Amino acid sequence: IWMSMDKLKKDIAILLELGANFVRGSHYSQDQRWLDLCDEAGLLVWEETLGWQPRVEHLDDPLFVMQQMAALEETINASANHPSVIMWGFLNEGQNDIPEARLAYQVLAEKARLLDPS
Repeated sequence: IWMSMDKLKKDIAILLELGANFVRGSHYSQDQRWLDLCDEAGLLVWEETLGWQPRVEHLDDPLFVMQQMAALEETINASANHPSVIMWGFLNEGQNDIPEARLAYQVLAEKARLLDPS
């Protein structure tokens, strides 16, 4: 879904009117125009890749993990120079309490640290 610049600006105005200083860009990488506006407004952003509620069978699948790694790299490469982006997220609400799932989280966290050591 493509949003007009006017709608993006309205979202920023609403957040500022509410007194917010942080926004979670949940479930998918954010529009670079949105991040530009967050930079200008001084809003801090949690940038996140698509990966909503993966189950252990996904997290244990090498193809799924490889696709997540590619998405994370694309997101970090696209958004790393935005001063508003202060953290990276991945695998939102996924199973992380099962030993078989932990490797996926570990390799993605290592990839994020490699791409953005800050």
